Amino acid sequence: MSAPFTSLVIALPIFAAHAAATPIIQEIAPAPGSGLFTLVDSSGGTSGGASGLSGLTYDPVNGLFYAVSDNDSLVYPIRLEFDLNTGRITAGDIAEPITLRDAADEPLAFRDQEDLAFNDTNRSVFVCCEFGPVITEHALSGGKQLSELVMPPAYAHIRKNKALEAIARNAAGQMWTANEEALECDGPTSSPGLGTTVRLTRYDCSDTPAAQFLYQTDGSDGSFVTAVSGVGAMLLLDNGSLIVMERAGGTGLRNRLYLVDADTASDVLAVETLTGNEAPVSKMLLWTGYFPPQTNDAVNNFEGLALGPALTDGSGDRVLVLVADNDKSENATHHNFYALRLSVMTHVKP
Repeated sequence: MSAPFTSLVIALPIFAAHAAATPIIQEIAPAPGSGLFTLVDSSGGTSGGASGLSGLTYDPVNGLFYAVSDNDSLVYPIRLEFDLNTGRITAGDIAEPITLRDAADEPLAFRDQEDLAFNDTNRSVFVCCEFGPVITEHALSGGKQLSELVMPPAYAHIRKNKALEAIARNAAGQMWTANEEALECDGPTSSPGLGTTVRLTRYDCSDTPAAQFLYQTDGSDGSFVTAVSGVGAMLLLDNGSLIVMERAGGTGLRNRLYLVDADTASDVLAVETLTGNEAPVSKMLLWTGYFPPQTNDAVNNFEGLALGPALTDGSGDRVLVLVADNDKSENATHHNFYALRLSVMTHVKP
């Protein structure tokens, strides 16, 4: 068994003047690390069990999570149980997967599916894939493709295994997506101590992109001298607030959650070759988590993010759930989840 969770996890107070009105992310009581839950998948199913869960979304009507795998073309329904006084995950199971199918209702070829976003109106999920890249919508009943989004011109310059990594959608139908690391036309990928420039693309209730902005990831710090970093997931709140999860790997793993503000950023939707004068979005740090490579014999490569149920303790907080990609590890049936508390408040710009 791997060493227990001992790394520092911090929830930062955000600029005191705005703290009462800014989304706040906190650890589950009683101490950092209490949010960790290891789900052991014993269902097997026709797929032989889930692996490589790289994206997560939530159906609030049925209280059900859905995860996509970057090892196959399947979507996995996941039932998580919570202590709704604290937000702690107490139990979980993975149901029979949904096979993704194309518009002709044939099983979908593997596209390195990385993330997904729930659409209550159509009872469907939007799935972003690194191969292509492409974003397609699929019915949860049967998995058939319902639609396909138009890609921005700059996405013709993707790097292999560094393309679309994250997608998020809110109840109003707005969506955002992002590539993991820089496009070939946007500069270098990340390297030790240096971040990378990615593009955040917005869709306003349409299959064509409305705007696109540059986002600069953090470089690695002293604990991650061999690390690279990129965007791993996104969360879009119903009030329009966008939260981006960065992921860095090295001797351990680091995740950071940032609140994004694009108000003063340059729209680069029509720009394929950057001039260097484009203004990126600004970002405000909400939370940092440091994890050892494994805990409870499960990999801590957290790269999926979803907003779960509301707590019943009177706080108005929601559970925020991270899922780790177990990377086809030796214990492929072990999946780590990490629960946090998110205060959903009126958003004030950072």
